[in-house]
Amino acid sequence: MNQLQKPFEITLAINDRKFSTIIERSEEAIYRAAAKQLQLKILQYQEKYAPVANDKVFLTSLVALDYALELEKLKNEQTNNMAKISIEKMNDKILKCLSETV
Repeated sequence: MNQLQKPFEITLAINDRKFSTIIERSEEAIYRAAAKQLQLKILQYQEKYAPVANDKVFLTSLVALDYALELEKLKNEQTNNMAKISIEKMNDKILKCLSETV
């Protein structure tokens, strides 16, 4: 097993809490980048909702909702792209059939 595939424990800080998990070393950069993104979004919401900025659950929930919405949009976009490709293939087949019969 090479070093990048070897599991190790990583500790991440998100919203003033520390989380430990076991990952492959090759995924370390992704985990750290994701934790950093979460923390940046939390800080953005903290500034935007200053009166309730002390409620860490509220802030974390907003960030979770934000990312869930982003994920759903990506899923819808992917579904639309797949449908478009299928329609284009059917259209090509129809055009081919029409050109052969003319």
